[in-house]
Amino acid sequence: MKKFVSKLTLAIVVALVASLGVAGIASAAPLERLNLGITKEISMPTGTTTPASTFSFTFTQLVENAAGTGFVVASPATITFPATGPTINFLAGANPVGQATDILNGITWPHAGDFYIRVNEVANTNAATIGANPNESMTYTDAFFILRVRVANCDVANTLVPQLAYAVPGTPAVGGTYVFDEVSKLTTITPGTPGTDGVLEDPSQMRFVNNFTRTIISTPDNPALFFSKTTTGTYANHQLLFTFNGTLTIPDLAMTATPPFAGPVTAVITDSAGTVIAGRTVTVSGALPNLTFTADIRNGERIAFPSLPAGTVFNVTEVQDDEYSATAVVTIGNVPITPNPSATQGVNLTVGPHAVSDTLSNSVAFTNLHHESPLTGLWVGSMPIVAVLLVATVFLAMMVASRSRQRIEQLPVAL
Repeated sequence: MKKFVSKLTLAIVVALVASLGVAGIASAAPLERLNLGITKEISMPTGTTTPASTFSFTFTQLVENAAGTGFVVASPATITFPATGPTINFLAGANPVGQATDILNGITWPHAGDFYIRVNEVANTNAATIGANPNESMTYTDAFFILRVRVANCDVANTLVPQLAYAVPGTPAVGGTYVFDEVSKLTTITPGTPGTDGVLEDPSQMRFVNNFTRTIISTPDNPALFFSKTTTGTYANHQLLFTFNGTLTIPDLAMTATPPFAGPVTAVITDSAGTVIAGRTVTVSGALPNLTFTADIRNGERIAFPSLPAGTVFNVTEVQDDEYSATAVVTIGNVPITPNPSATQGVNLTVGPHAVSDTLSNSVAFTNLHHESPLTGLWVGSMPIVAVLLVATVFLAMMVASRSRQRIEQLPVAL
């Protein structure tokens, strides 16, 4: 009986252990695939609208060279990459930072272990749009990253799953050999730290930056920038000229664009409808990127700059007449900027700095109020005549007084 019990106990223990082992296998969760991303930034001057654009990236496998001193392009490659690499699309006016996530999805790994991948941007992917527009310029970065990915065996699914990765900024290959600098490696990425839509992160620290500039090509009646003049008041002189002095600073990105902005920057004087007034000039001087301008305009006139690079920074000062005070309304990209600048009577008014937006309009509307002097009852122009009349009156009074005295002296004296 005891032997039977011991055998039964042993059988139960064996069965229990076996069942636990099966349960353990059954409950094993698949490995989570590493969600890796590429971040793209379009760097633009202030006031520039993000262009509709597409950016693509390529993967190239690297392997250690025979000498063990670096890495070379694998030939033939053992990793099978997707036919089309990661792509990032920007809509017109979108946030100038975008991201491609889960970029390792679709890669076929030959075995577990560490793999090295060169990640670079495809050049000139917007040649048909931005490249064909003479007033727009996009520079493509030749920067690249070397990505190290550690791939693990997933026994349950019988698949290979990337589990860990980090990248290093790439340096130009010397003799076809790339160097992977462990010291300069960027943040290590593990499963569970992806970038998500709306929360732009750098899950692999692989960030590619492109420069974009746009020059506003427009007309005098709808210029890139204009300054207008209005004089108000019952006795305001609508023919009085006011002098405007200002500065323009072309953005650095426009000066280093391909091709760089070379000018010239010109301006005209127009009426309120934008019609150019013949015989009137605006003097623009200096050398790019720093320019100065000066012009004289009166009521109902404008100083207009038809074309400027978006992001051009301006300052302008109106030289004030002693009998007027000035206020200004600033509009940038159709948006009024508050509060409105103002100055007291006889004081110059300076506005700026502000950056020109490619969403027109950009303007500063100056209004000058005339302050009339209180009347004293006498016109200054009539003062000489009044003086003559006053002298004549005094002289006449003296004559009358003299004759009256003589008559009094000639009267008989009664004794």
